[in-house]
Amino acid sequence: ITNRSGRVALSNIAEAVTVNNEYGSVSTEYIQGNVTIVGRSASVDAKSVVGQVDVHAPYSKMNIRDIDGHVVIHNQSGVINAFDIQGDITSKSDYTTHEFTNISGDVSVQTQSGKLLLDGAESLTFKGDYSPVQAKNIRSEQGVDLEGQSASIKLDNIDGDVAIGGGYMQIGISDIDGDVRIENTSGSVTADEVKGDVFNFNGEYVKFTLTNFHGSHVEVINRSSDSYIEALNNLT
Repeated sequence: ITNRSGRVALSNIAEAVTVNNEYGSVSTEYIQGNVTIVGRSASVDAKSVVGQVDVHAPYSKMNIRDIDGHVVIHNQSGVINAFDIQGDITSKSDYTTHEFTNISGDVSVQTQSGKLLLDGAESLTFKGDYSPVQAKNIRSEQGVDLEGQSASIKLDNIDGDVAIGGGYMQIGISDIDGDVRIENTSGSVTADEVKGDVFNFNGEYVKFTLTNFHGSHVEVINRSSDSYIEALNNLT
């Protein structure tokens, strides 16, 4: 379906669908097949799809839910809400707010000056400068791999390893079951209840606090500023 402007609504279709609607709303529901939506300055509502969902729609608000398949998103200066996804989510979307809940697969986000709020996924891979991140309830050993600059990072209840690289970040992590590696040029790092065996930190001008560390090996390199460590076991 190709339409320049106006509303397009599709429902109860047992095959793949493709919609091109440049300026208007698009809604799809109860689709048995892959869904591709291309738009601009639109609202997109996709739900109850058995198949992959691909959305390419800058300057758009997207609501994507109850999908049995992978989700691939390209947006810019928009908002993405996605929940109850039985698959992976991949997003390349600058200046965009991402709100993801109850994702059964892996989450990968690349953004500039965006934002991520994530509750529930197998793993998280994130790359984005000037982009705050709040993520919790990450279930797999793969854990979190994050790169950023000039942002606040908050992670909670991570079952796997955590790797954070960048600078000028305010980092807070808690209830981490895996090893932790953090690089941060300036800012702060606060970590609590880390249950992995190894904690490596490399920074400059960073206020560093580690409490309730259950592992045995801590390495801290910090050029200047305060460092505080409270370990529950003997350290090596």
